[in-house]
Amino acid sequence: MFDLKNSFFFSPLSIDAEAVNHLLSKSDVVQALLQDLIGFFSQPSLTLDHEERQLRLKALRNRQDLFQEEVKFE
Repeated sequence: MFDLKNSFFFSPLSIDAEAVNHLLSKSDVVQALLQDLIGFFSQPSLTLDHEERQLRLKALRNRQDLFQEEVKFE
């Protein structure tokens, strides 16, 4: 099992290593979370009409900007 207690990558973050190890042991949960994130940040379909696609692209840019702001503050 991946041990986060001695991991340099996670040391500056305030993460409960036991909780993360438990989550990693549940590969189906991790896979579902990753699928949600992929969908959340994916490009809108090319089959949408121009106006709908532009609205969804704007929403995607807003989500990406929000994510970047969150990363800056941590």
